[in-house]
Amino acid sequence: MCRVLNLCPGTYYGRERRPPPARAQRDAVLLEQITDVHQASYDTYGAYRVHKQHRRQGVQVARCTVERLMRSHGLHALAAPGPAAHHHTGPDGAAAAGPGQPEVHSAGSGSRPS
Repeated sequence: MCRVLNLCPGTYYGRERRPPPARAQRDAVLLEQITDVHQASYDTYGAYRVHKQHRRQGVQVARCTVERLMRSHGLHALAAPGPAAHHHTGPDGAAAAGPGQPEVHSAGSGSRPS
């Protein structure tokens, strides 16, 4: 195996015996915390809100670290259902009057409602 990878045996086996780097250990702990916060929000929190929640809890972590870990593990915010999902424009892009609302005429149309 060492010949294939062009490594000396001490390097290959030394890497197996060494503990994981500090960053990998911290990432494992943070990922568990990030996943907990993300699931507690019903998957609606993105990196910004997850980071903000960690700050409230006293966890010191950079937002870019939260972004990196969420991206690498496929965590992202789902769009929450709400009024933004309802469109009030017609197919031509003009605003359509809703039920119980009077039609609005622009001043340049030339005709006035009576």
